[in-house]
Amino acid sequence: VPQGTAVADNTTITLTLTDNGTLQSTSTTFVVYVIESNPPVFTNCPLSFTDYLDNSCYYTVPDFSPNGLNVASATDACTGITYTQNPQVSSLFYGPGPQTITVYADDQNVNTTESTCTFTLNLIDNTPPTISVCPGDITESTDPGNCYHIAGTYQSGEYDISTFDNCNAPIESYSLSGATSGSSLTSSLDGTQFNAGVTLVTWVADDGNGNSAACTFNVTIADQEAPVVVNCPSDDFSQVVDNNCQYTVPDYINNSPTTNFQAIDNCSSPTLSQDPPSGTIESGTNAVVVTMTATDGNGNTSSCTFNIWPNDFSTPVVNCS
Repeated sequence: VPQGTAVADNTTITLTLTDNGTLQSTSTTFVVYVIESNPPVFTNCPLSFTDYLDNSCYYTVPDFSPNGLNVASATDACTGITYTQNPQVSSLFYGPGPQTITVYADDQNVNTTESTCTFTLNLIDNTPPTISVCPGDITESTDPGNCYHIAGTYQSGEYDISTFDNCNAPIESYSLSGATSGSSLTSSLDGTQFNAGVTLVTWVADDGNGNSAACTFNVTIADQEAPVVVNCPSDDFSQVVDNNCQYTVPDYINNSPTTNFQAIDNCSSPTLSQDPPSGTIESGTNAVVVTMTATDGNGNTSSCTFNIWPNDFSTPVVNCS
């Protein structure tokens, strides 16, 4: 091998000595072993790497070297590189947040130190909570004597949801719109007053890691309670027929000869009516049945009846011709 020639590790060199006078020569051989003192150099070493937790909130540490994800890689002047890392491949992390990863590169030569690449592994939970129970549309009647229904009166938790999350217990909240409005950061609607009508309920489950799930349904509170008659006029004996044997039916709602017709309702002031209406001309002295009706506007009615007993105080007129 001529002087100045670059040789590889484990190269055999033959050295020949020649006597210029006798031209006799002798040779010897030896092996050259090349010692590399330069460690591998990381050419790819990120400051951070982001990955995602599984559905159980765990993360299985992968191989970040070129043998795996190739997140960190190095070069070496001579031989191949052996990679190791800490934590080891297949280690487990639980929960979101930063973790420190160190990858080591070793060229298996006599270098006293390994090359290292250290970066931050950012673990993210991107799995939203699961709403396992979401009530369907609900229809209830108003509570007796009231124009609303209190949730949970008949069954605790009937308007509530059930949730699950891979990492944390979800934070539950609700909002109400429509016949009832409001919102609260709570896990139960028990004790909440729902007004008569239709209320849209929106439940939201939040895992605190930027993931949420929603559930909506309608709550219909129906007024099925009829008005209550407070006063019903008693039989009217005060009507007197005129000379034509006729009389006018009075207004028994506002100006009754006996007692004004009155009714109350759990939701609103009922509409009052009478049949026959006030101002109707009746003839004769037979009893007339009057029906008084209270209507609450939600299809519920109550009624009562009484009689008009007309009187004839006119004396007969004798026509003598």
